[in-house]
Amino acid sequence: MPKKDVARVNAFRTQPKPSANPPETTSTHSDDAAEPMEVDNAHMGNTLRKRKEKIAKHLKRRANEKEMESFQKRVFRIQGGLFYP
Repeated sequence: MPKKDVARVNAFRTQPKPSANPPETTSTHSDDAAEPMEVDNAHMGNTLRKRKEKIAKHLKRRANEKEMESFQKRVFRIQGGLFYP
């Protein structure tokens, strides 16, 4: 299929004629207004609820002081005779 010559196709098109009564450009800005008017863009329709983030039960629970002390004793315990060079 041959390619169309764009210039040739555009030559056959009818050119739009300018209108005798062009539409007037209206300004939305008021001259006597101190500040621009704020438009309230209210969201129409249903709003989506945020779902609560699901956290596993064992991650929600915090360690109490007694557990923390025993943990530190186990972690920071230095066994006698075991030295790192």
